[in-house]
Amino acid sequence: MIEEQSNGTQGDHELEVKAWSDRLDNLDRKRGGYLDLAAEAIMDRDELRTKLAEIRESREVAERNWRS
Repeated sequence: MIEEQSNGTQGDHELEVKAWSDRLDNLDRKRGGYLDLAAEAIMDRDELRTKLAEIRESREVAERNWRS
């Protein structure tokens, strides 16, 4: 019974780590997309700075959770 509970907890932890890893990948894709929009002059520099700051904050949270 203890093993089953332990395995269940480990499985939950692995799912959580995977979710945070997926979130980091998604943030990297978004960052690249924003840079592409800025390079094509579709997004101005102020908007880019704002979006990149949001991504940086989200990434810091995701990295902290991913490592724990």
